[in-house]
Amino acid sequence: YFSFIQFFDSMTRHSPAEKVIISQVKYVIEGGYEYDRRDFHRLISLLPKRAFKMTSVLQILNNLRNELEIGDDAYTRCLRSCDITVPSWSISKSRKWGKPHL
Repeated sequence: YFSFIQFFDSMTRHSPAEKVIISQVKYVIEGGYEYDRRDFHRLISLLPKRAFKMTSVLQILNNLRNELEIGDDAYTRCLRSCDITVPSWSISKSRKWGKPHL
């Protein structure tokens, strides 16, 4: 299974509202089908818009797209087609994940 799923087990630092969003993300990702590029677009369209404001969700999506070998441009187009804007720091594949300045 995806290596990042254990990330969901460390949700203690999230607020109750964030936990609800993360559990929605987990539910969608664990939908029971093998992912490919088309499924990734569907996943993005199913997630609540407010999920994209959370660093942890952006990390999860970045890990997933890396596993699916979806490039930066394809990822950006996918987000744009779903009318979603994310911070530029969350898009680069090569970037190390640190604490973003919000």
